[in-house]
Amino acid sequence: MAFLFIFVNKQRIEKRAQTASGQTAERLAFILIVFGIYISTKRQIIIPLTEILGILTDIERGKGDLTKRISIRYTNEFGELARLFNGFVDNIQNIIRSVIEKSNTLSNSAENLDMTAEQFSTSSLRMRQEAIRVADSTNSASEKVGTISDAASEMSNGMYIAASSIEQINVSVNQRYSHAED
Repeated sequence: MAFLFIFVNKQRIEKRAQTASGQTAERLAFILIVFGIYISTKRQIIIPLTEILGILTDIERGKGDLTKRISIRYTNEFGELARLFNGFVDNIQNIIRSVIEKSNTLSNSAENLDMTAEQFSTSSLRMRQEAIRVADSTNSASEKVGTISDAASEMSNGMYIAASSIEQINVSVNQRYSHAED
């Protein structure tokens, strides 16, 4: 009977060992499946999401380098999100580049306008000075013409007096000559 008891116990032990072994295998398979899902999820969701969030966080905090792009390594929704984000950043970068170019053009135009205004101011000052010089010359010429006119008038009066005197002398000489002939 002891032998039968050992045999029955051995069968029970073997049965329990098989059951425990099956349960362990099932548990191990479950753990491997969960681990596989975790690794897959980490590769396909967590890593791409972390990369995208890191770049977006840098841009949001003002450290963003608009030359930075998200690498498109995925063919899923994260790859599409990366492609769209990169396109958006390209558009922003082009807008900023355009604003800088237009700002430079505006700055150059303002400098040119400033130089033109300065040249205009200098030309206006020269024209004013020339107008003053012409006015002074005109006044001086007018004064000289007045002086010449006065001198000509005096000369004309002097000639009139001289002509009158000559005429009186002529009359006087003619009278004496006519008295002398008589």
